[in-house]
Amino acid sequence: MKMEADNCFAVFDTPDQAVMAALDLVSASETICRDEGLDLRLCCGIEHGKILYLEEEDFFGMPVNAASRLGEDVANANEVLVGPGAVAALAGHGEGWVVTPHPAGSVALEKDVICITRPIAES
Repeated sequence: MKMEADNCFAVFDTPDQAVMAALDLVSASETICRDEGLDLRLCCGIEHGKILYLEEEDFFGMPVNAASRLGEDVANANEVLVGPGAVAALAGHGEGWVVTPHPAGSVALEKDVICITRPIAES
């Protein structure tokens, strides 16, 4: 994991682990906002592919840049946007996730981007 300004970057073994972590963060931030009256907004971008990983130091590469762009420039509050490399790697995973196309993300990366959420619990 690394921090730059108000950005947090993390490397996961699989894209579905990244999605689960992002969904958990969004859920936790929504709970904190509701319970504490805070205005906390998370924007998450996820991509998958080859990176240069300097253990315990840093990581670089096109997937890192794409995820950063999705999370920082494109995602709205509490959105988890997933780039095309991660979408391909997620095929058949994520049962119970709600998946919708994200046109702005697709324009930003010039490839298909999706938004993943959890289903809204019925009251």
